[in-house]
Amino acid sequence: MKKLCFVMIFALVLSSSAFAFAATAKTDNGKTTQKESTQTTQSAIQTTSGAVKTTSSAVDTTSSAVKATPSAVDTKEKTKLTVAEKKELILKKYTADELSSVKSAGDAIKKADSTVKVLDVNSIVSDTKEFKFDTPPVIKGSRTLIPVRAITEGLGAKVAYDQATKKVTITKDGTTIELTLGSNVAVVNGKQVTLDTSANTMNNRTYVPMRFIMETFNLKVSYENDGTIQVEDAAATTTTVPAIQTTTSAVQTTSAAVKTTSSAVETTSGAVKTTSSAIQK
Repeated sequence: MKKLCFVMIFALVLSSSAFAFAATAKTDNGKTTQKESTQTTQSAIQTTSGAVKTTSSAVDTTSSAVKATPSAVDTKEKTKLTVAEKKELILKKYTADELSSVKSAGDAIKKADSTVKVLDVNSIVSDTKEFKFDTPPVIKGSRTLIPVRAITEGLGAKVAYDQATKKVTITKDGTTIELTLGSNVAVVNGKQVTLDTSANTMNNRTYVPMRFIMETFNLKVSYENDGTIQVEDAAATTTTVPAIQTTTSAVQTTSAAVKTTSSAVETTSGAVKTTSSAIQK
């Protein structure tokens, strides 16, 4: 785009110079010289006009693409599945034996601690992440705990467990979370963070605080009235629209520049026509 603008400006300067030369030339064959200069200027103007038309066409194409982007965003929003449909799809990813095994695990957890509320395997939904459980997520003390294996596999994170220190280490994209079973103090990239709950063991599985883990890895967690927990990328909802606005602004600026250049070409062309008419007379 910058190169094209430079060519357009250079063509205008050339046009103006040729026109000035035609207007001031004084020779015995002055009319012939002026006619030749005028023809040169007209040719330059036609070239510049062609460049302007090409640029305008490119702007129109870009504008169409920009217009299509919000439409694509709207279409995506409209075609999103309902929460009920998402839950149904989650259940279809389990075999009957797997669901039976998860139920048995939930029964064992409730038997060991009657204060714990066992959640369904499809209670946590996400458009970008997929969580599959061999033991169910739970709520304990008004806090949601999730099996560390399910959360790390769903996020694409790595997990390590130190049996001697009972420390769980989760790493992803340069972020490291360290949790010690029974402790409400976590360590994130070397800095201590006090939690309102702690990691624990249930049914021989390690459970970790769901919201803390998700938000540390830049995910947004929201709780619906029906008990559904939705997980989504925190940055995903704020990136598309500003990008569209920036592109639209750039197109508008380029379009304005094209209109200005077109106007300048038309003015110069008018001046050349006047000079040509005077020469013919």
